[in-house]
Amino acid sequence: MQEYLISGLRLGWLINPQDQTVEIYRPNQEVEMINLPATLSGNAHLNADQLEQRLTEIALHCSQLPDQDQRSVEEILGYDEAGIDIP
Repeated sequence: MQEYLISGLRLGWLINPQDQTVEIYRPNQEVEMINLPATLSGNAHLNADQLEQRLTEIALHCSQLPDQDQRSVEEILGYDEAGIDIP
C-alpha cells in the first residue's frame, strides 16, 4: 500500500474478508484498523454517487474483456465459495 501512497493515493482500504477487518491508509497518518465494520466512509475523498458510477463503468469494461484464464474464480482468489482458504 505504501507504493500507492507514494504515487498519490489519498485513501486506501485493505479489506480482509477472512479476518473481517479493514485497514485504512491515508498519507502521513498511521494505518487505522477496524474490526467487523458495518460501513466504510470515504469522507471528503469519496463521493458515493461518483464511486457507484465509476465502478459500474469498470464492471462494464471488464465484462467486455476476453477471458484468457481457464482457472476457476476460487482458484484465482485462493478461497472456495464459502470463503475458506484453498491450500
